[in-house]
Amino acid sequence: MNLLMTIETMLSQKRGILSDINKDDFMDLLSPLFQEFYRYIFSLAKNRDLTDDIIQNTLLLAYENIHKLRDKSKLKSWLFTIGKREFLRSIRNNSKYTELIDEKIETKELTPESAFLQLETTIEIIININELSPIFRLKV
Repeated sequence: MNLLMTIETMLSQKRGILSDINKDDFMDLLSPLFQEFYRYIFSLAKNRDLTDDIIQNTLLLAYENIHKLRDKSKLKSWLFTIGKREFLRSIRNNSKYTELIDEKIETKELTPESAFLQLETTIEIIININELSPIFRLKV
């Protein structure tokens, strides 16, 4: 729960956010979801430091944009969607994966929709490869 305290401190320092919810209310909404959210992000990232970074970025984005959430009952899916997008952004920013993804997209002239689908497929493949034991991750 040290991460949760760090996030709480970070949110306390944010001023001037156009939100109809204060930090304490946000943390109260988040608390029941936090463990499940952490496990979900960790299942994607497979790395504790990366998971912590993604969660911090996600929660900051969620806090800054909570006023856009129209139905508080959809908080969980909204938060998990932001988390997944932050994970995908972190993969995109990681040079090891960027070359593979960019090469895959540039091989054909694609419509934006097909490029997005290819990107999603490539990312899913990378995630699945990372879930394999190291013995089965050999390059062919």
